[in-house]
Amino acid sequence: MPNFKEDFTIETDASRTGLGAALMQQGHHMAYISKALAPEHQGLSAMKELLALVYAVEKWRPYLVGTHFIIKTDHFSLKYLQEQKISTPFQSKLLPKLLGLDYDTIYEKDSENASTDALSRNSSAELVETAVSTINTELLRKVQESWV
Repeated sequence: MPNFKEDFTIETDASRTGLGAALMQQGHHMAYISKALAPEHQGLSAMKELLALVYAVEKWRPYLVGTHFIIKTDHFSLKYLQEQKISTPFQSKLLPKLLGLDYDTIYEKDSENASTDALSRNSSAELVETAVSTINTELLRKVQESWV
C-alpha cells in the first residue's frame, strides 16, 4: 500500500517502439506501465523520453498530486526539465501537464534502469511471461503443468 508521507519515484524509459515506466516507493515497485509508440512518434529522439515521463505522470497523477516525487530517467537533458525553455510545439503540448507538481528529475544510466528498459522494449506477451515467471507458488506450478 502506498504511504503518502513518503516520496514516490517514477522510473521511465523509451525505446524505438515503446514506452515503459515504474512507480516505486522506498525502493519497492508498486506499479508498471508499458505502451507501444504510434508510428508518428517512433522517429522522435529525446521527445520520446519526455513522452514516457509525461505518460507515467498522467497515469499516476492521483498518487503524485500534493506530494513530492522523483523522476529517474536515462536521458541526460531531461535532468534540466524544469529549467528548459519551451521551444517546440511538442514541448508546449507536454510540459504544461507537469505544471503544479512537486518533483525532482534525476539522471540515471541505462544499466541502472533495467526494469523500465525491459518494459519499453518487450511486447505485452513477453511482459506477461516475465511477470508469471517471477511468481513462485503452488498454483503457478499447477498452471504450468496443465500447459504441458
